[in-house]
Amino acid sequence: MLVCLTTRMQVRRPLLGCCAWIALVLAACDASIPADTVVHPAIGILNGTPFPVTLVIDGTPVADFDAGGPLRSFDPEALPTLPWDVEARSPSGRVLSSVHVTPADVTQAIASDGTTSIRSVFDRTDLSCGSVTIWVGGLPPSGPGPVPPPPSPDDCAP
Repeated sequence: MLVCLTTRMQVRRPLLGCCAWIALVLAACDASIPADTVVHPAIGILNGTPFPVTLVIDGTPVADFDAGGPLRSFDPEALPTLPWDVEARSPSGRVLSSVHVTPADVTQAIASDGTTSIRSVFDRTDLSCGSVTIWVGGLPPSGPGPVPPPPSPDDCAP
């Protein structure tokens, strides 16, 4: 709901003054339109490791993602409402990537000019054998990732 507070003002030219006042109020309110919280945001994992990854939400495994699998999203309609603790775990249960998501973290707003503003969260972990990226809301993160770290004795153990 959009609420803008106005003060009373005496206008001698009712039609012109009224139109100018409405235009001023709408212009002032347009910049402050609140974003709508996305109740069941999209969840995705990009698994660039040589082993499968399990998506875990609030301690419960909900989906598996194949090793080196393509970009894939998960439909969260059956999950509880936010907040969530989202994790990507290796087959041994090791947490590879995690993010805490609150309702304020995942929003979508449409401005009066039709442009859409989306806010989402993500976490990326780079291992010497690949990377794991999880995101919640909106679109998956884009752009090149950082250079993988040098090999480590245990960072790629499943």
